[in-house]
Amino acid sequence: MVHHIEAYHDSVLRVKLQNECTDGDISYVHVVIESDVEISFPQVQLAWHYPAVNIQAYWHPGSFRNKSLGVDWSKGFSSKGTVVAPVGCFLSSDGRNRLAIAYSNAIETVNFNMGIREEDGTIRCQITLFSEPSKPMKRYEGTIRIDQRDIPFEQAIQAISYWYESMDAYRPCMIPKAATFPMYSTWYSFHQELVDKEIEEQCRMAKEIGCDTVIVDDGWQTTDNQRGYA
Repeated sequence: MVHHIEAYHDSVLRVKLQNECTDGDISYVHVVIESDVEISFPQVQLAWHYPAVNIQAYWHPGSFRNKSLGVDWSKGFSSKGTVVAPVGCFLSSDGRNRLAIAYSNAIETVNFNMGIREEDGTIRCQITLFSEPSKPMKRYEGTIRIDQRDIPFEQAIQAISYWYESMDAYRPCMIPKAATFPMYSTWYSFHQELVDKEIEEQCRMAKEIGCDTVIVDDGWQTTDNQRGYA
């Protein structure tokens, strides 16, 4: 499906949107933004609408327990290299993917604002670029990935993860073999109430079932065990 995406931007920029390829129900929209001179780019908003049919929840990497749909006039969330990823997924009540969206630039700040437009019952999807000052440049490129496959939503998210891993900028680092072994964490048995002899006994038993590493999770750095400390 080809998505009609509108670009809202300052007149000093030229924005080109191209549906590079469509793989079944997965679309890739390539974004090219250019300026005649090297400048810090002003904000660019990329927006489109999608029918809110059989959509009951919305997930993104920072949603935690909140899966509410939200509205198009909310602030959405901002993604960057240190805070979540530019990914959002609308799903049905039985956990099926209806619309999974990802943006290729997961390093610089990208704002995702996806929510119900009350006037027409659609999902308004808006990706805002350069909400924070950019480095001076003349050309910028990115890609929007849109997945409408009727699959379990966790599979749609996994496919986005693989998509990122295929890019040089996000190629996974080497994982040492030791990191794949089971570990014992004190949190689940002791929380903040650490008792050295009891931990040692737990470590002895954990060793017998293959745990070579213990994580002393909490309670070691302060005598305050009342929760909520800074």
